[in-house]
Amino acid sequence: RTIMKKMHLLLSILVISLSTGLFAGTSYKSAKELFGRELPDEPTSIKVLIAQGLDEPRVQTHGRYRVFDPKTERRLTYGFFGKNFNVVPLRDGLQWGEVFPDTYQMTVFTDSKPNLVSVNGRPYKGRITLYAMNGRLNVVNEVSLEDYTKSVLSECFPNEKNPEILAALSICIRTTATYQKEDSSNPYWDVEAKDVNYTGYS
Repeated sequence: RTIMKKMHLLLSILVISLSTGLFAGTSYKSAKELFGRELPDEPTSIKVLIAQGLDEPRVQTHGRYRVFDPKTERRLTYGFFGKNFNVVPLRDGLQWGEVFPDTYQMTVFTDSKPNLVSVNGRPYKGRITLYAMNGRLNVVNEVSLEDYTKSVLSECFPNEKNPEILAALSICIRTTATYQKEDSSNPYWDVEAKDVNYTGYS
């Protein structure tokens, strides 16, 4: 009886939310993805190690978000209004506001445009995955090749305005990234941010 009451309450909240604009601009497909329990496929992307050996990084989502265990590809939690807590490695799991027992890696991403997740105040597009290693956390940003190219291009050539030169540079950056991705033997990341001048969202 208690379970049925909770299900009716959740259904009522969903109906009210849909009618009052909580999902304003959200299609049936994106709503279905939000409630989906499996990690969705990611388009062409590259995994960038953005930080290593952190104690308790602050991770913030903006708008609707989902959290998955990348090892099992199953959903851990989701929310509608964003979340902002330190990620704490525990002896028996991870904590990000709530505790995820027996979980030592988690992937966070948002469905709300511009699809940003912040780590220690710096925004990143795409997905953020945290791996617990010896009581500390490694942080990886899985980002589309397009957004990765924009970030590296703006960081390495901030004063370049010639569109033809920028187009040529973009091709070089994207081609190099594709090669690095294919050549990487590391299952967790393809490149390190410090080696490629990647600084996140730009």
